[in-house]
Amino acid sequence: MKAIISKSDVKGTIAAPSSKSSMQRAVAASLLANGVSHLTNFSECDDSLASVKIAEALGAVIKMGENEVIITGGFNPKGGILDCGEAGLSARLFTPLAALHNDYILINGKGSLLKRPVGMMVSTLHELGVLIE
Repeated sequence: MKAIISKSDVKGTIAAPSSKSSMQRAVAASLLANGVSHLTNFSECDDSLASVKIAEALGAVIKMGENEVIITGGFNPKGGILDCGEAGLSARLFTPLAALHNDYILINGKGSLLKRPVGMMVSTLHELGVLIE
């Protein structure tokens, strides 16, 4: 059998997967921003979805669209529990934000997140007068 390979052009468009870290940072920024943020090509991984739920618990209004997340910012925590799942970045991003609120807020996680070091964040927040148990 003989195969002949000819020169050809490749054309098309692909959407590169987004970064879960960038998504979590964008969600935190959108929470603090005045107005409405539109996040497109968002990462739908567990870490990103945890950040969306946390932002909602901290006062943002979230609308999940087919190809975008629409976040109306506004820091107004409802108290209660912030579930970070296994998202270490979300725990590090949203804990200081939650500390801006005067009421008790439980920051929870699971799996490997419970074994990760957080001492550097805890000591800094203690210095700022935040009570952490």
